Amino acid sequence: MWQPSERYPDPAVRVLDPSFNQYRLVLASVERLYTGCRWSEGPVWFGDGRYLLWSDIPNNRVLRWDEETGNVSIFRKPSNNANGHTRDRRGRLIACEHDTRRVVRFEYDGAITVLADSHDGKPLNSPNDVVVKSDGSIWFTDPTFGILGYYEGHKEESENRPAVYRLDPTTGKLAVMADDVPGPNGLAFSPDEKKLYVVASRAEPHRTILSYDVSTDGTTLGKGSVLIDAGPGGSPDGFRVDVDGNLWCGWGMGSAELDGVRIFNPAGKPIGHIDLPERCANVCFGGRYRNRQPPVHGGEPLALRPLCQHAGRARRLIMSGVESSYAWWRLAASVTLSTVGGIGMWCLVVALPSIQQDLGITRADISFAYTMNTLGFFAGGVTWGKMVDKRGIVLTAVLSATGLALGFALAPLSTALPMFAAVQVLIGFSSAATFAPLVADISHWFDRRRGIAVAIAASGNYLAGAIWPTIIQTLIHDHGWRVTYWAAGTLCFAAMIPLALTLRRKPPPEQMTGAPGTAGAAAHTPRSLGLSPNALQAVLIVAGIGCCVAMSMPQVHIVAYCADLGYGVARGAEMLSLMLGFGIVSRIASGWIADRVGGVKTLLLGSTLQCVALVFYLIDDSVTSLYLASAMFGLFQGGIVPSYAIIVREYFPPKEAGFRVGLAISSTLIGMALGGWMGGVLFDMTGSYRAAFINGIAWNLLNGAVAWWLLFRQNRRNVYA
Repeated sequence: MWQPSERYPDPAVRVLDPSFNQYRLVLASVERLYTGCRWSEGPVWFGDGRYLLWSDIPNNRVLRWDEETGNVSIFRKPSNNANGHTRDRRGRLIACEHDTRRVVRFEYDGAITVLADSHDGKPLNSPNDVVVKSDGSIWFTDPTFGILGYYEGHKEESENRPAVYRLDPTTGKLAVMADDVPGPNGLAFSPDEKKLYVVASRAEPHRTILSYDVSTDGTTLGKGSVLIDAGPGGSPDGFRVDVDGNLWCGWGMGSAELDGVRIFNPAGKPIGHIDLPERCANVCFGGRYRNRQPPVHGGEPLALRPLCQHAGRARRLIMSGVESSYAWWRLAASVTLSTVGGIGMWCLVVALPSIQQDLGITRADISFAYTMNTLGFFAGGVTWGKMVDKRGIVLTAVLSATGLALGFALAPLSTALPMFAAVQVLIGFSSAATFAPLVADISHWFDRRRGIAVAIAASGNYLAGAIWPTIIQTLIHDHGWRVTYWAAGTLCFAAMIPLALTLRRKPPPEQMTGAPGTAGAAAHTPRSLGLSPNALQAVLIVAGIGCCVAMSMPQVHIVAYCADLGYGVARGAEMLSLMLGFGIVSRIASGWIADRVGGVKTLLLGSTLQCVALVFYLIDDSVTSLYLASAMFGLFQGGIVPSYAIIVREYFPPKEAGFRVGLAISSTLIGMALGGWMGGVLFDMTGSYRAAFINGIAWNLLNGAVAWWLLFRQNRRNVYA
C-alpha cells in the first residue's frame, strides 16, 4: 500500500540533472487526491473555481476535486467515455469523447457544441487529447484507441487515418496537420508556439515524442523529428510544457522504477523524475500560481508542488485574449476616451442659457441647436460604426479628436443661430465616435462578462456628464462660453489621440466571425424572434427613440428648469451631475443583470423604472425634491441604452457589430434630439415644463410596450427557430 512521504524533501522527487533543482521545492511532497478510478486521464485545472476535472474513462464519468474542501464529486456522467480535456481562450471546457467520436465544447449555459465529429464526410476515430493555441485554433489527436474494444468506447471500424487535426477558429474548417504519427496521443505547444510536440504511442521499437515546426501563420506543420525516445518501458502518454519549455510527461508501464512523471528539458534531455505507485497517464499544472501538478494514472490522481512555474511569464503568453487582463486595460482606456470625447455632447447642455442670452434667441431656437448636435451624433454613430467594422477603432478615434477640436474652435466665432447650429452638427458627429463605436469595439473582448463590460464602456458617456457640467459651468461663469469652448477643443485634441493609440491591438480573430459554433457567433438570430435582421433593427430604433424622448426631458432641460424656478443654473448643473453619476451605478448594475438574464429583460426593467422616476418630477418641484428625483432618475434609467448593444450582440454577427450597435444606440440620440426640441417647444407654448414631463412619460410607455413585445416573442422563439 502506497503511503505519502512523512519527510521533506520527498524522495519520490528525483533530480536527474542539476538544472532540475530550480524547479524542485524541498518543502513539497506527492499527495493522493482520490482513489477508486479504473483508468484516469484528461486532467484540466479551473483556476477561477479552484477545482480539477479528470476523466475516469472506463467508468464513463468525469470527476471533480475541490481544492478548498478536498471533496470529490461526479462532474459529468455519462461522459461518452471522455478522454482529454482543455479550456479554450474564453475558459470554456473542451472534451475529446471516445464513444461519440467527437470533440465538444461546453458553453457557459451548459449547452454542448459539437466542434468536430468527421473529416471528409467520414467519422473521426476516437479523439484523444486536445490543446488550444493562442489564436483560438483547436488541435487534437485522433488515434483508434477508443474504437478497438468496449473498455474505453465501443468497437468500430476506422474510416480515417489516425492524425493530428486543427480546427480553424474563424471558418470552423477541420484540417489534417500530420498523419505520419504512429498512434498520435498527447500533444502540446512550446511556450512560443513555434513547435508542436506529439506522442507517437505506436512508434517502433519504442514510443517517441515528435517535434514539429509550426509555420509562421500557425496553419501548417513542417516535417516531424524525434525529440525524445522513451526507451524500453517509457510509455509517454499525456504531457504538459512549462513556461521554460520543459516537458512534464506521464511515464511508466515497463517497470516500477519508471512509473511516474519524467521531466525533459527543451533539448529532450531527462532532468527529473517523480516516482508514483503506478504508471502516470497524464498531467496538468494547477493551483493559484499554476505550480501544483496533478498527475493522474491508472487508479488515482495525485498532486505535487515541485515546480517553480514563473507565473508572470505564462500570463504574458495569454494576456491579449478575451476576458484577459489586456481586455480590462483596454476597457479602462475606452472609458477614459469616451469620457473626454463626451464633452462634445454635454457642453451645450450646460452652456445653453448663456448662449441663448448671448445670441439673443428663444429657448426653442437654442433647443434647435441642441437638436442639430444630437442629429450629428446620430449620423456620426452610424458612420463611425461602419468605419470601426472596416478600419478599426484607432483611425476612428483620431478623426473624432480632430473633428471635435475643429468644431470647438469654430463655435465661438458664431454670431447667429445658423452658423452655431451648423457647427453643433460637426461637434455631435465627431463626439459620436467615442460612444457607440467604442462600445461595439469593447464587446469583441468579452464574452461571459460582456454585459458588464459594455455597460462600463457606455458609462464613459455618463461619466462625462457627471464630470463636465460643473467644470463647464465654472469656466463659463469665470471666462464666458466662448473661451470655454476653445479650452474644450484643446483638451480633446491633446488627450484623445494618445488614448486612441493605446487601442491598436486588433480583436481576437475567433471573435470576428459569425460562423455557427465559432467563438464569436451570436447566441441567437433575428429569425428566432420571427423577424428579419432589418426588422429587428427597426424595432430597436423605435424603442431607442421612445426611451430617449422620455430621457431627454430631465437630462437636456434640468439646468434651464432650475434657472426658471429661481434655483440658479449652478443647482441645475449639480442635479445633472448627480443624475449622471447615479446613472453610472445603474449602468454597471444593469450590465451585471444583462449577463444573467439577457438584453431584452434588462431593457424592460430599465424602461419600467425610468417611467416611475419621471412621475416623481411631476409630484413636487421643490429643490430638495428635484435633487431626489434626479438621483432616482439616474439610478433607474442608466441601463437602458447599453441594453440595445447587448441585444445586438445576442442577435447579429460580430462583423456587423460596429454598424448595428452604432445604429441602435445612435437612434437613441434621435429621441434625445426630438425630446429636447419638444421640451423647448412645449415650454414656450405653456410657460412651464409640466407638459414636457407628461410627453416624456407617454413616449416611455411606447418603449416599454416594445420591450414587452420583444420579450413575448423571445419566449416563443422555439416556434420560429
